[in-house]
Amino acid sequence: MNKPGTLKSIFTESSKAREITVIGYLPAGFPDRDSFRGCVSLLSQSGIHIIEIGIPDLSPNMDGQVIADAVQETLKQGVTVDEAISLGGDAIENSRIAGVAMLYYSTLEENGRGRILSALKKNGFCGILVPDAPLKEIGAFSRSASDSGLQTVGFIPARAKDEEIEVIVAGTTGFIYVQSYQGTTGEQFRANEELIRRLEKIKMLASSGKLPVAVGFGIHTNNDLKALHYAGVDGAIVGSAMVEAAGKGMEMFVRFLTGLLSDKGE
Repeated sequence: MNKPGTLKSIFTESSKAREITVIGYLPAGFPDRDSFRGCVSLLSQSGIHIIEIGIPDLSPNMDGQVIADAVQETLKQGVTVDEAISLGGDAIENSRIAGVAMLYYSTLEENGRGRILSALKKNGFCGILVPDAPLKEIGAFSRSASDSGLQTVGFIPARAKDEEIEVIVAGTTGFIYVQSYQGTTGEQFRANEELIRRLEKIKMLASSGKLPVAVGFGIHTNNDLKALHYAGVDGAIVGSAMVEAAGKGMEMFVRFLTGLLSDKGE
């Protein structure tokens, strides 16, 4: 199995195949340490090439109930920030999937920005997503990540203003993550006119840096993927639905992936 390339190159390969790039999400160590490794391996085997790995936080402010409960479960099992990075590194190395660490700004700063970035690179992660990074810190954070050999995923909130979007895009080196609606993860996704208009504006801004644009929050089904692909979106992030399926055991996880990924390019 070949090692994954850059995040941009993964999107490029999907585009050549006329498919949408699907990014999975799981908290490191969920539902337990061994099952987590198995789930990541199944993601790779199923054709998902990027996994967003959640690093634990005591107060995940954007996570809906499903993800918040899953993160709490990993904390109960004693998974620390350092172990989460190690677990994630083992899983992505063994499965040859591209790994993006997802953590909140407080976790990054409390554990030492330089130390965390260095640990992520050492453990084989290729990217980092900090969805609540303060706007004024995005430039410096992006430079620090790049100096550490990590690509940044720029998170654009649903209510971001044009000038804020420009700052986020300028600080992104991997791909853009667009929040599909205002609120926490796990609600119902709808490809409505407001989202389509917003995506058109973001894609135009992202095109100068040739940055792929992905949408997350509320993506549950194959129909959701098709709707986004039809709208010209490069990628989709599947979080709560994937976490919920993983919590039901390997058999249900395989069933979920099979249904999610059937005909994803049509």
